[in-house]
Amino acid sequence: MSSLSTDSTILQLPSPVAEDGITAVAFLSNELLCCTSWDGALRIFSKQDMKLVTLHQMNVGPLLSLACTEDEIYVGSLSGKILKFEIGSSSVKEVASHDDCVSCLSFVEGVLISSSWDSHLKIFQNDELKSSLALPEKAFSMDAIAMGDKIRVAVATANRRLVIVDVVNGQASIVLNRESSLKYQSRVVRFFPSGVGVAVGSIEGRVAIEFLNELQVESPDNMKKYAFKCHRKGDVVYPVNDIAFHPTYNTFATAGCDGTVVTWDGLAKKKLSVLPEFPQGISALAYSPDGMTLAIAVSYTFEEGDKYGDLDENSRPKDELYLKTMSEKDYLPKKK
Repeated sequence: MSSLSTDSTILQLPSPVAEDGITAVAFLSNELLCCTSWDGALRIFSKQDMKLVTLHQMNVGPLLSLACTEDEIYVGSLSGKILKFEIGSSSVKEVASHDDCVSCLSFVEGVLISSSWDSHLKIFQNDELKSSLALPEKAFSMDAIAMGDKIRVAVATANRRLVIVDVVNGQASIVLNRESSLKYQSRVVRFFPSGVGVAVGSIEGRVAIEFLNELQVESPDNMKKYAFKCHRKGDVVYPVNDIAFHPTYNTFATAGCDGTVVTWDGLAKKKLSVLPEFPQGISALAYSPDGMTLAIAVSYTFEEGDKYGDLDENSRPKDELYLKTMSEKDYLPKKK
């Protein structure tokens, strides 16, 4: 494995990419990506020029979640507000709110979905609230995909619950509510692009591959759910902060607090590749729409408390954003 400094397929965007920890990253297109951070600013970067092209302070406190199209970006704040940023006009509009932190946002088929620490999920169309649904616990992570005439949503909540919600004509209903197969708290949940199941990452360095047989979704080759260990160094176990699926294949990358990104073929139960180690933990990942670039946000996520609290600003590790050009070995499924 090459080192980060000698790997020509990994480029670093110029610092600073944030004044405080990066919380989410997403591609607007194959050439533009955006990120949110604890400093309350929304930033847009050009992949071609490798530079910051837009910085907008949203003035609602820390931003913890985002969802976007090519023309607009929705951000969710610690204060509970959801704002829409119109890229063409650089205008900002408050479109909704929760009673607590908006931890998760998704935008699918013209529908905005939000979930929150207030234990509610909300559905919006054309920025109008269509339905609100009580969840069993606080929402920590969420993903959504289009499936025929409905949108299916997966929510990982407190107390290790995995909740599946179907949205039909703007109305949301819980269709599955079960305990995660992982013994420790879930930190991230993501759908397989085919919708056959989900990958769930926990604070205890494990990923579970779970299927939705209860919803009459057949698992490939009648596979059973399983879990595997990852992001560990000797006896030290690190949380899995994020999972990003390749948009075309059912392969995915995991981000760990150990500063590594690893790619996997979950249906073949195989590791694909390990990227060079980054300076600190990985807080967020995102694939470009064409699957050729992986954005990697490097930020400390306080898994060891405020261990840098006594250091001055210049001595603390910097928040960084890298772009990795992916090769076929990083994402093509293993041959059976």
